[in-house]
Amino acid sequence: MLMTEDEEEPEVNRGGRPPYRPTDEERKVVQIAAAIGIPHEEIAKHLNGGEGIAPKTLRKHFRDELDHGMFKLQARMGANLAALAFEAADMNVRLRATMFYLERKMGWNQTMNQRHAGEDGGPIKYVEIVDKIDMGL
Repeated sequence: MLMTEDEEEPEVNRGGRPPYRPTDEERKVVQIAAAIGIPHEEIAKHLNGGEGIAPKTLRKHFRDELDHGMFKLQARMGANLAALAFEAADMNVRLRATMFYLERKMGWNQTMNQRHAGEDGGPIKYVEIVDKIDMGL
């Protein structure tokens, strides 16, 4: 039978388990689990209604989610942070979101520099006092 370019070749079941068909919910779970660093073997154990799948099957059916999950999560988190920084009604929330971004992504930090100075802002006078101490020997 001739097939057009748009048609997929049907999977042939040669016995054993039926072919695995991922659900939309499983795709979401795999994307988030991969994004937060859960190992493939662990993710695979919890799919297919709790029965699990082989790690090879996971990689075959969820390649996009495994490869791009981290990027998608970081993009969403960044969008949420930007929304807080620019659109939050509470000015304190806007300030904290802005400070968080500046510190984490732009390398800014909140440090306190203390400078010690002598009289009238001049240098601190150093006096050698060893000679002035009665050693009592």
